[in-house]
Amino acid sequence: MEKIVRDLIEYNGISIYTYSVKNFKQFNIEQIDNISNKRADMDQILKVWVDTKVIDTEVIKTPIGSSTEGQIATGKKLIVCGDIDIKIEYVSCDDGQNIYVENFTIPFGTYVVLPQKFNEHGIISATIMVEDISSTIINPRCIYNNITLIAIADIY
Repeated sequence: MEKIVRDLIEYNGISIYTYSVKNFKQFNIEQIDNISNKRADMDQILKVWVDTKVIDTEVIKTPIGSSTEGQIATGKKLIVCGDIDIKIEYVSCDDGQNIYVENFTIPFGTYVVLPQKFNEHGIISATIMVEDISSTIINPRCIYNNITLIAIADIY
C-alpha cells in the first residue's frame, strides 16, 4: 500500500498493482459522513486511511449482447459485495486543537463481467483495490469522502 499527500492531507491505503488485469471494473464510492456527537468539531484533516474487504461473491447469469454504448454482456457476471473502512485523523476546532480519529464503514456492491468461456468449476478470486482517495470537510461536523476503486476477478 502506498501513501500520497495532497492538499496537506496524507492518504494511506492506495493500492499499487503492477500486473495487467483482464476481468475488472472501476467504480467510485461517494459518501457524506457525520462526526460522532462524542467528538469535537473538525478544523483540519491530517490523515485518511482506507482499507477494503470482500465479504461475498456470487456468479450470476445475465443476458448476452452488447449495448449501443459499447457495453458487452457475456452471460456471466461476478457480483462482489464488501466494506470500505475509512479512518480519519483530524485536528479539532477547540482551543487545545486536540487530534481525534473517526471511523466509518461504507458497504458496497459491484460486478465484474466474466469471459463468455471460462472454467465454471474453477476458482474465482475477487480483489478490491483503492486507486484514489479524496476527503473534504463540508462543515465542522460533516466530511465528504470520494474513493475510486477497481474490482478484479482472477480466474484459476
